[in-house]
Amino acid sequence: MDLPSMRIKTLLTGCAVFFTYSTVARSEPPTSQAAVKTHISLRVNPFMDMHYFVRELVDGKDAMPPKLPGIDRAIETVRKINDELGSGLAWGFVEGSFAACESVKEAAEMVARLPPSFNTRDGREIPVKNLAQRIVRAYEPLEKDYLKRIWPAHQKEIEEARIRIEKELLPAQEACFTNILRALGMTDPAMEIPVCLVAEAPFPQGFTHRRHGNGAVCIVGVKSLTGSTMCEVILHECIHALDIATEQSGSALQDLRGMMYRYKVKPKSREFHDAPHTLIFVQAAATVRAVIDAAHKPYGVTAGYYAKVPAIAEIVTRAWQDHAVGKLGREEAITQIARDVSRVNN
Repeated sequence: MDLPSMRIKTLLTGCAVFFTYSTVARSEPPTSQAAVKTHISLRVNPFMDMHYFVRELVDGKDAMPPKLPGIDRAIETVRKINDELGSGLAWGFVEGSFAACESVKEAAEMVARLPPSFNTRDGREIPVKNLAQRIVRAYEPLEKDYLKRIWPAHQKEIEEARIRIEKELLPAQEACFTNILRALGMTDPAMEIPVCLVAEAPFPQGFTHRRHGNGAVCIVGVKSLTGSTMCEVILHECIHALDIATEQSGSALQDLRGMMYRYKVKPKSREFHDAPHTLIFVQAAATVRAVIDAAHKPYGVTAGYYAKVPAIAEIVTRAWQDHAVGKLGREEAITQIARDVSRVNN
């Protein structure tokens, strides 16, 4: 459902107003509140950097691949798997397993331990072992020259980003997680969130996947992410990890999914996915403004995400703004979002 351009402009202006309000509404937590134990652990992984470099070449339709032995085969393999999966979300079943592997050799050893398949929430069976084996075989002839010719520049770029993150985000991470947990009604899972930094990645440059066995891993492409935008993208992915960790204990995101189900929003629809995802965009930006940079510009605006889902962005932003300034309780805001999304969906 598209909005006229004037409504989109009004929406983006409203987003900016909301984040200004939320800076005031989401002040520092009471001193009596227990310290948050959830924290970020930065990771650097050349194998994942190579994989996301190939994925970016596949995603960038006009991108010219470098002349490396094996690059054409790698691109073609990833493109075919991308088509078979049919959704960027489904990549998680493969990439969540790759996250701890730093080489093709380690990836091959990991793949041998994988079960033949995983089932998605909507009942699809993903032949994860076969897909992972194909990727590993395709990367074998590429790895040596990639590490020699591409990785050094990527490693430098990632290290520069790591230094910025350690300076700008990590000292404020306890306050950020306190803000997020309180805003989204989450119990602190007291966990380490692995954030794997890669140089390049497809839009939106951040991904979070379930790890085989337990927990989640976040991947962030640092290229072109500067200042507080880098902080927002990382916190956005951390909210996804928290969403996975609090599935049993509950949260505003879980409540929103349940309320949309009650309002008969089709569970397999884009709206069912986009509404909680947009709330994550909204809250991550609000937290950055509240804790790190009051002048921060939301990534949903600057990266064009809100313009891609204008109706959902307007619904979520309006309700969460009213919640932030005290006009709506959290449950009321969630109910309003679900009701309005149902009108778009049906």
